[in-house]
Amino acid sequence: MELLDLQHENEDLRARLQAATQAIDKKALEFIDLEKKLEEERGRMTCELEKLRERYDRLLSNHHRLSKLNHELEARLLETIDAKNAEKKVLCDELEATKSKLADCERRLSVVSAERNRYKDDCSVAVNLLQTNPDQFLPQNPKLQQVLRGTASRNSDESRANGDCAEPSIVPLFPAFLPTFPPIGLSSMLDLDGSTGPNAPRSHIQGTDTYKIPNSSTPSTNQRPTSAESRCTNFKGTVLTEI
Repeated sequence: MELLDLQHENEDLRARLQAATQAIDKKALEFIDLEKKLEEERGRMTCELEKLRERYDRLLSNHHRLSKLNHELEARLLETIDAKNAEKKVLCDELEATKSKLADCERRLSVVSAERNRYKDDCSVAVNLLQTNPDQFLPQNPKLQQVLRGTASRNSDESRANGDCAEPSIVPLFPAFLPTFPPIGLSSMLDLDGSTGPNAPRSHIQGTDTYKIPNSSTPSTNQRPTSAESRCTNFKGTVLTEI
């Protein structure tokens, strides 16, 4: 009986040993498979790590380059700001100076405008006076007066001889002034000795240097000359110049 029991126990132990061996083999296969998977995972992670390291290196180099460029741009920006501030200060100073000059010019313009209006009124009054009675205003020139009287007497004699005009006045009959502004100045060049050469002396009449002829020596009239009187008055070189 003891032998049978030992045999049964031996068979049971063998069966258990076989089962344990099979379990160990199974675990060994599972371990091998797991080791392969882990090895593959390690290789994949190693590749990813290398890629990430390369990417990190590129990003780091780009960061250093961008940092350097940023510093350079900041320095240039500060220099530009300083230059623009200096330019702005200069422009502000020029603007203030220009404003002061503009105010001065406006004041001068107002003064000149007032003077222009005053001179315009004075010239209008003078033109009206000359248009109303031009015979009362003549240049201050005694030689010219003698020439005018001689010329008027000669014209009077010629007119009496021809019988085509009335006796003219010794005062020269100038054309009527135009009612415009600025007024026109009247100048006349007359032969003092009757010569016609290029060196002959001449007398200049300017509309700004005038005086009133006394009524005792020169007959005055408040009427404009007629066409006949205009034809009888013949002065050489009468010209109109605009002031």
